[in-house]
Amino acid sequence: MRRDREESARQRYRRKVLYARKLRKRMTRSEAVLWECLRDRRCAGLKFRRQVPMGWFVADFLCRERGLIVEVDGGVHEETQEYDRMRDGEMHRHTYRVLRFSDARVLQDVQDVIRTIVSAAESRISNHVPPLPLASGRMGEGDKRG
Repeated sequence: MRRDREESARQRYRRKVLYARKLRKRMTRSEAVLWECLRDRRCAGLKFRRQVPMGWFVADFLCRERGLIVEVDGGVHEETQEYDRMRDGEMHRHTYRVLRFSDARVLQDVQDVIRTIVSAAESRISNHVPPLPLASGRMGEGDKRG
């Protein structure tokens, strides 16, 4: 019976990996724009991976060395706020800091988005403290609305 559960876990993980590969091939325009800035250590020498399976979800962009996850939220995220909050909570439990940016913000001012990411990565390394939970606002600390 235990072996059945282990095989199920392996199968679930394999499905998640295949799903992540699909997402990499079908990136949104804003994800592609941001990826061009993050890939190949173009962003302050930080190593980012894209569409990374993490437990029961897939993170958009991950920098393991700085414990940072960057999420790009399109229109569908307006309808999935509770799901996003659960994902953020899970990422925080694994000591990742989460930055969320809207599609529009990435497309309108990607350089400002990059500055915010670099600042978060630098503060994470210099303070050596675990990430704080997101404020109660919808978009997280990376998207300043208002």
